[in-house]
Amino acid sequence: MAYLKLILFALIVSGYFISALPFFVLGYFNRYLAIRKLTLIAHLWAKIALKLFAIKVIRNDTEIKSKKEAIGRLIVANHLSYLDAIILLARGPKSFVTSIEMKTTPFLGQICQAAGCLYVERRSRAHLSSEIKDITKALAAGIDVVVFPEATSTNGESIKNFKRPLFAAAIESGATIIPLTLNYRKINSLPVTTLNRDLAFWYADMSFLPHLISVFSQSEFIVEVTSSEFIETEPSDDITNLALLSRERILENYHPIQ
Repeated sequence: MAYLKLILFALIVSGYFISALPFFVLGYFNRYLAIRKLTLIAHLWAKIALKLFAIKVIRNDTEIKSKKEAIGRLIVANHLSYLDAIILLARGPKSFVTSIEMKTTPFLGQICQAAGCLYVERRSRAHLSSEIKDITKALAAGIDVVVFPEATSTNGESIKNFKRPLFAAAIESGATIIPLTLNYRKINSLPVTTLNRDLAFWYADMSFLPHLISVFSQSEFIVEVTSSEFIETEPSDDITNLALLSRERILENYHPIQ
């Protein structure tokens, strides 16, 4: 069954690439319009992929509308697995901020590019101002942008301190910040603990393909997505305070893995 799902996943990804190709080309002429189109296509394919991955999502949230509807929202969430992106993308079109290393990773890099991702160089601050400017422009163009401020996926035992710099894009664009908490509740009807978390979580130096095959071997994942009170930004806001407040609100709904 796992290998059959792997074949079906390959077909989904192929269809995804084919449908995204015209808008990927559009990116050479109008970058942010192309990203809007690519995130919409990725959203539609993510809804299909969610079923293939046997992920059932419990939503303790609403599609929050900002007072600034013409501006995209900066969505911040804790990070546990590549499955997080599929779960959040299935909710609606979004561009994800990921590392430049991911852009150059075979297969995963191509998926990210076809999904209209934005990139940051986490090993160097040399290009930070231009990266923030890029995210700011995307938000100003009405694109919802997802950031995982821990800057890495974790084993679920805690939520790391949030990296602050990218919160500047919300201040500069006037975007609303939406804190979302991801809790993986059950795998194959059993509560998620330290004993079975690796069936879903992808962190540290785990290899992608063996983990993906393992994921396809499971019968069901139940994941809870909870939104906290959103944060309206002002030009006078401070990135440190925004990072701390966002983390606090995500922690309010988080259940550490034990």
